[in-house]
Amino acid sequence: MNVFPFEVASKYVRDNSPITVSMCYCRHEKRLLDKGCKYPDEVCLQLGPFAEFVKERGFGREINKTEALDILKKSAAAGLIHTSSNTRERIDFICNCCTCCCGVLQGVYRFGDPVRSVSSNFEAATDMDSCSGCGECTDRCQMDAITVVDDKAKINLGRCIGCGVCAYHCPTGAITLVSRHDFVEPPKSFRELIEKRAASKK
Repeated sequence: MNVFPFEVASKYVRDNSPITVSMCYCRHEKRLLDKGCKYPDEVCLQLGPFAEFVKERGFGREINKTEALDILKKSAAAGLIHTSSNTRERIDFICNCCTCCCGVLQGVYRFGDPVRSVSSNFEAATDMDSCSGCGECTDRCQMDAITVVDDKAKINLGRCIGCGVCAYHCPTGAITLVSRHDFVEPPKSFRELIEKRAASKK
């Protein structure tokens, strides 16, 4: 799984066609079990050939780019984390996930350093002069990577996955995303991704 800040996710939407949207099956399952959360349901986007597959089988409905960007904006405003397949050649989907329902993010949150499991090639950084210590970032961060110490936001980079939720919601602009020093280039295609996984298990 790859994590995208809003600006990267929106670029993929602009560059792909067709686009479909479907219900988040993780959130839907939780609601059926009376364990639902506050986040919106119809926020899973499929792009290009995968969107054609979804449309043909009635798993989702086709939408235009404006509608897709509106869904991304709604998801970002809600504090959801944009995730997708981890390949360079193309991505097939953009999910908008929460740690309360997403099985992958739940596991990452509970059982180890999140940054080693799923992350973008960014990390959050705080401009101490601009930070007001309001705590908005601590309320929004689903990885519990931020605390307020001496009225300033302190970021635990071992838990920060570079999703950009904190930066998106920071009222003073004190938190921004910067490139990680240990940049990892994703595999070119899904085939290469599977081959690398298989090789690592030998």
